[in-house]
Amino acid sequence: MSHTKKNITTAEKIQKKRALRLGGYSMLMTAAVIAAAIVINMIVEALPAKYTQLDITESSMYEITDETREFLDKLNTNVTVYLVIAKGYEDRSIETFLERYCSYSNKLKLKKIDSDIDPGFVEKYDVKNANSIVVVSDKRSKTIDYNDIFEYSQDLLNKYYSSYYYYGYKISDVFSPDVFDGNNELTSAIDYVTTDYLPTAYMLTGHGESAIIETITNFINENNIKISEGLNLVSSDVPDDASNIIINNPTSDISTGELEKLTAFIDGGGAVVLITDSKNYSTVDMPNLTSLAQHCGLTAYDGIVLESDTSRYAFQQYFIIPTLNEGNTVTAPIQNPSKVTTVMMKAHAIVDYEDYDGPMTVSPILTTSDSSYIIGVDEAVRAATDDDKKGEFYIGAISEDSDTGAKFVWYSSSYLISEQSVNYVSSNNFYVFIYTILQTTEKTSVISLDSIALTSSVLTFSEAAQTIWEIILQVLIPLAIITPGLVVFIKRRRR
Repeated sequence: MSHTKKNITTAEKIQKKRALRLGGYSMLMTAAVIAAAIVINMIVEALPAKYTQLDITESSMYEITDETREFLDKLNTNVTVYLVIAKGYEDRSIETFLERYCSYSNKLKLKKIDSDIDPGFVEKYDVKNANSIVVVSDKRSKTIDYNDIFEYSQDLLNKYYSSYYYYGYKISDVFSPDVFDGNNELTSAIDYVTTDYLPTAYMLTGHGESAIIETITNFINENNIKISEGLNLVSSDVPDDASNIIINNPTSDISTGELEKLTAFIDGGGAVVLITDSKNYSTVDMPNLTSLAQHCGLTAYDGIVLESDTSRYAFQQYFIIPTLNEGNTVTAPIQNPSKVTTVMMKAHAIVDYEDYDGPMTVSPILTTSDSSYIIGVDEAVRAATDDDKKGEFYIGAISEDSDTGAKFVWYSSSYLISEQSVNYVSSNNFYVFIYTILQTTEKTSVISLDSIALTSSVLTFSEAAQTIWEIILQVLIPLAIITPGLVVFIKRRRR
């Protein structure tokens, strides 16, 4: 009997040892899981925000464009990006955007400044609103106001001014911003504080020239090219800092003295961009402007070009859809220019100047088909006759000197940068002109791009929601992993 009891006692001891061993394994596994969770959390915390903060907004407002990534890859200057906050007025969407943006370059350092704690910083950099951004390098600084990050589309502005402005409402009282321009503004600011080259384009005046619409000047300014209006070459010389001179749709001719100054500017390696209109250029005698163009290897025919190829015009035959040609300086940065659609209305024909024997080489930018023809400015649209000039014509061309870098660009329709073409018909007109300014000022990288339309509300989390998620991830999930192991261990200890 005693022998049997001894055997049972031995079996119980073996069972208890096995239970303890299994419980120990469970504890070890639990500890291993906890350790792995801690390590994974540490790794995730160390990862750049571009990997850990996913952009799940409908409009992808946090997404960094390919052009911006390329720009940041080449960044070789240290830059500090300050987000100016005020307690109770934080904008988590801007903070998230900045965290993701700055994670794309080790040259960028993001810091927060509390405006209440450091009012001197706010005064130094002229910060007007909370959630504004200050970009600083050793060269210079630039402040981006919050109201330039979230903007209002032209549609909302039109509604505001037509219905609410006269009643004393602010636009923010009745509408929420529907455009996010953070990528453009920040990239432009970083380029501004790091670049050694800030070109200036001058607008010639004194001949009834048209102003350039604000949409385009804003874009040019965002690319850190200064537009200086009011260059009068009758009373002054070409400024020393002029990278480019723009002559936009003059209604009268330049003087002989201005012709001499512009010619000398081009001969010295400068760039001139001329935009003419068929009605003004064909009906007003402009021998000096013609001489300037001929000095660069180009001349023009009076009249309006009509396109007879039905695939090459829209609405009417004078709404030409020209070919955007490859192989020239302007279109070189544009991917697949032959697939880019532009529209030019009532253009006159530009052609090579047959008697030219200078050093400049002409390349077409925009061309008609070889079945186009020219009618008089005041004629109604009609079929071609035997007396009409026919063939392929330039309605945009560039002439350049590879030795001096001189450039002369000529477009023969003011529609190229009219408000109608830029805002309603074809934004590609806009890009062709922008690339023209960039390339003729040798500011060859595009910094500013399209803004992002906020088609839905931005997904953000309040502090309370963030706390809940932290509890779930850092407490509840680890407890869920640990508890089963503890239960098994305690049960087996009690056996």
